[in-house]
Amino acid sequence: MKIIKVVLITIAFMCFMPSAFADVTVFIDGTEVVFDEQPPVIINDRAFVPMRKIFEELGAYVDWIAETSTVYASKRFQNVTLTVGVEEYYVNEDMYILDAPAVIMNSRALVPVRVVAESLGADVLWDGANQRVMITNNHGDYLIEDRYIDYWECADDGTAILTGRVAYPEIISDDVVSNAFNEFFLGDAEETVDNRIIEYLESAKSSYSYALKNNTEYFPYMTERSFDITYNKDNIISIVFADSNFAGGFHPSYEMSAVTYNMLTGERIDCTDIIDADSNDIRKTVLSKFSELIYSDPDKFFSDAEDCLDDALSELKWYLADDGVHFFLNPYEIAPYSTGVIEIIY
Repeated sequence: MKIIKVVLITIAFMCFMPSAFADVTVFIDGTEVVFDEQPPVIINDRAFVPMRKIFEELGAYVDWIAETSTVYASKRFQNVTLTVGVEEYYVNEDMYILDAPAVIMNSRALVPVRVVAESLGADVLWDGANQRVMITNNHGDYLIEDRYIDYWECADDGTAILTGRVAYPEIISDDVVSNAFNEFFLGDAEETVDNRIIEYLESAKSSYSYALKNNTEYFPYMTERSFDITYNKDNIISIVFADSNFAGGFHPSYEMSAVTYNMLTGERIDCTDIIDADSNDIRKTVLSKFSELIYSDPDKFFSDAEDCLDDALSELKWYLADDGVHFFLNPYEIAPYSTGVIEIIY
C-alpha cells in the first residue's frame, strides 16, 4: 500500500486566488456541467474544477476524508487517490505527478480538470478561445453508466459493523434488449446486497461483541462489487465483475467473474461463438497456455498447480477485449492470493 505524504494547508494557501476570473464552462459528451457555488476557475493558465462534482459527473464514486484533505474516487477498476496540496496522486498502485496540486477555494477542493478526466480514461480538450473544457468519454457503441447501491448495518450502539457497495451497469437506451439488460443487472445488484448481509452480518455482530468484551480494535466487515466494460462494439458487450469481501483476517477475499452478451438478441454468448473451434479444442489450448505459465514461474503457483488445472478449467471463465479472448483463474484455484487473478489470451 502506498503511503501518501500529507502537508498542512496554510491560511495563505487556502485563500489562493485564481489568476483569471473569466467564465470557464465544462462539457462532458456535449452536455454542459452545472456547478454550484464554486465554478471552475483558471489558475496559472490551468483549468481547475471542483473535485467531487467532476468525478461524479464522470460516473465515479467519491469519498472525501476531511482529516487529511484526501479524495478517493473509483470508477470501474480505476481507483484514484489525490490529496490537496500534494503533487503526487495515484491511479491504482501507479504514482503520477501533478503540474499543479489541488487547492481549497470557498470550502471546495479544486483540481486540474485534465488530471481528473484522464485518470478515468476520458479525453480532454481545452478550447482557450472560448474558455471551454471539452471532455469525451470513450464508451464504445453503447453508452453505459455506473450505478451504485450502498448499504450498512450497525450494532445496537450505532457503530457500523458491516458496510458495502455494489456497482452495476445501466445502458442509456430505451430498446427492448437494453431495458431487459438493465432490469436484470439492477435485480442482480439488489440480490447481491441481500446475500452479503445474510452471509456476513451475524459474523460481524459476533466479532464486534468480542472486540467490546476484550477491549480490542474492531474493523468493520466490508464488501464491494465493481465492474468494468472490456468490450463494447459490434453489438457485443463484455463485462467483468470483481467481488472483494473483508471479514477479518489478513486480506479480503477476491473473485472475478464475467459475462458477454449479444445486444441484438439479448442472449449470453459462449466463447465458442467467438473462437472458431469447439469447446474441447479451446479447453486444451487454454490448459496448455496455463501450463506454460506454471512452468515459466513455478514459485508463483501451488506445488500441485498442474494437477489442479483440470478441475479449475472444468468451467471456462472468460471475457472479450480488443486484444482477444481472455481466460482467467481466480486466487486459490492454482495459486495463492498474492499471485492474484491469472490470465491468458487465446
